Amino acid sequence: KKFTKINQSLVSLIRNLNKVYYVVCLSDTNSVNARVNRSRGIFSIFKECFFSFENGFLKSDYNTFSKILKKLNKKPEECLFIDDYKPNIIGAKAEGLNTTQFTNNKNLIKALKENFILSIDIHIFRTYYQVLL
Repeated sequence: KKFTKINQSLVSLIRNLNKVYYVVCLSDTNSVNARVNRSRGIFSIFKECFFSFENGFLKSDYNTFSKILKKLNKKPEECLFIDDYKPNIIGAKAEGLNTTQFTNNKNLIKALKENFILSIDIHIFRTYYQVLL
């Protein structure tokens, strides 16, 4: 099978962030894709993963982020949500999370600096296949 190429620079960034922050993955995926990507080691870079097929809700569902935040025992303002899909950004922002839209590695690094990642506790919710493109 042909798989999406893994963005190794982004993997390194996430691993480095994990040294200081609790980086998690929130993914709208199914069990087949999750199994394949687990076997590729993609999810091992995150401290915790939340999958829609296991949790029963999508990022676009009402209160998804509140449910995840409750599981993490975090307040929305303590977290940073990163996604490349604008409607997911809008939903996260509506629930009070800090957000940034992923476009490329360079812009992500800039956004992380702008969000003062060295001075506040940040959790990154990110869909594996969007992060690793």
